[in-house]
Amino acid sequence: MLRQRIFQNLHDLPVREVAVGLLAAPSGRITADPDITNFGVTSEVATKEVLNSYLMPHPSWNESYASGQLPWDTGQPEPLLVDFVRSGVVTPGSALEIGSGTGTNAIWMAERGFDVLGVDISPLAVEKAHAELKGRALSCRFATLDFFAAPSSIGLFNFVFDRGCFHVFDDSGERQQFAARVAAALAPGGLWLSLIGSTEGPPREFGPPRRSAREVIVAIEPVVEIVELRSAEFRDHCVNAWFCLSRQRTVPAQPSTLHA
Repeated sequence: MLRQRIFQNLHDLPVREVAVGLLAAPSGRITADPDITNFGVTSEVATKEVLNSYLMPHPSWNESYASGQLPWDTGQPEPLLVDFVRSGVVTPGSALEIGSGTGTNAIWMAERGFDVLGVDISPLAVEKAHAELKGRALSCRFATLDFFAAPSSIGLFNFVFDRGCFHVFDDSGERQQFAARVAAALAPGGLWLSLIGSTEGPPREFGPPRRSAREVIVAIEPVVEIVELRSAEFRDHCVNAWFCLSRQRTVPAQPSTLHA
């Protein structure tokens, strides 16, 4: 498989340990556990009001989990994530998975020392993710949350991961807004790995939404620094993908040079 590296400057990627205020309680049950104190409010009632104002269930996602029609859910950790973590570029620390589904990737990371918050818009997905924990004492929480509408104060994370969330938005403005929300959730030196359906490869009627490299860059470059953008593959589905790694900006993106 051709692995075309469009951007790559993997040297000197600082990843710092930070104290993180997480959205969910230690149990992960955001509507039942009174010990939710890191969200800027101190009472159970006030906390519930803040959280519930951002719970925006998407019926189609919930219906998918209710019916079991989950072509994106293989029950195995995403191979591209596994390879990336094993490479040592990112080290265990605070992690956020956006669109965590039934929790496979979040739990896999927690088993390897990450302190993980997994969020998903589907309450049924979060329920299934809780069940997958099977009572194990892992540093892994799940919360029902529409990340696109979430407050910027959900916390700061050393590592943010999404597999197929960025690419669901057809509107370029929504993709830019999604990227801005990720940027706001990154701790200093934090990394964002996004796996995105690619316009490369032959025509297909099924599979993940397709986004061009240009669409990806236009959306994310203003708010995060692109470290690596390369062609990859969703191996379980044999379709092309973009492997997009970026990090929190320390300086704004500069204007393109124009020669007189």
